[in-house]
Amino acid sequence: MWSNEFYLKVIKMYPLEKFYIYFSPYTAHAIDIDGVVYPTIEHAYQCQRYTDSKIIEEIRNAHSPVKSWEVSSKYKHLQIPEFKSEDHKLQVMKKLMRLKAEQHEEIKQALLDSGDLKIVKHIVTYPPGDGFWDDGEDGKGLNHTGKLWMEIREEYIVSL
Repeated sequence: MWSNEFYLKVIKMYPLEKFYIYFSPYTAHAIDIDGVVYPTIEHAYQCQRYTDSKIIEEIRNAHSPVKSWEVSSKYKHLQIPEFKSEDHKLQVMKKLMRLKAEQHEEIKQALLDSGDLKIVKHIVTYPPGDGFWDDGEDGKGLNHTGKLWMEIREEYIVSL
């Protein structure tokens, strides 16, 4: 299907490739955490940064995932100290991604259907990629989003 051999071994979440866009934290797949519903993983992730209920509700009610990020950014000075730790950020995101897959069968199925392909979060739009969650546009980023999805996929495969 793809002419470039690289693309035969890699799934990029952006641009929209088949159902792999499901792996984006921005898709409209709400997740329920202890009875509280968040419109997207991005909304939930940004909310996890804070303890102030007013800030959390403002983020949770943002009309889009990008807006939730923007709202969160304006309160960054008030985020919990744990969010300075990369390990903490990764643990929170992995938990949210796992919930997304558990609560939406099509996400779990897309993950299993991806086989052993490498999953890459590649961003060329706003907000710009930071090289932590994505491949940094030049392919040199850490791609933690893709790595976490591959870890979750492996957990599902092992449990089959």
